[in-house]
Amino acid sequence: MDRRIYSLIDVFLDDLKHHWTNDEMARYCNLSTSHFVRLFREQTLSTPNSFLNNARLDRVEILLLQTDFLLLKEIGVAVGFVNYTHFARDFKKRTGLSLSAFRQRGWNKKTILRSPGNQ
Repeated sequence: MDRRIYSLIDVFLDDLKHHWTNDEMARYCNLSTSHFVRLFREQTLSTPNSFLNNARLDRVEILLLQTDFLLLKEIGVAVGFVNYTHFARDFKKRTGLSLSAFRQRGWNKKTILRSPGNQ
């Protein structure tokens, strides 16, 4: 993978709350915007915004399964989703489950895995 794109992805993953524009990402990579978008797509098979959105949704899945104290809206804000409705819709489109159903399903599996008969 191109080192500029790889470096940018590291920055993405370190701070998912940041709202990147294509121009800003291109400047970070020291490329024109059109060249950046083309190179990013060639390297990742995704647009920059789709890649970032998927990275955010990956982190949401982890947070839903690892925490029970964060509100769903707090999780969305923590990973950079500004609009809760958009966040919830994207998550359901990706997983087929609502945020709360995904969390409940994950916690139920953890409970089953930790039950005395399964140790």
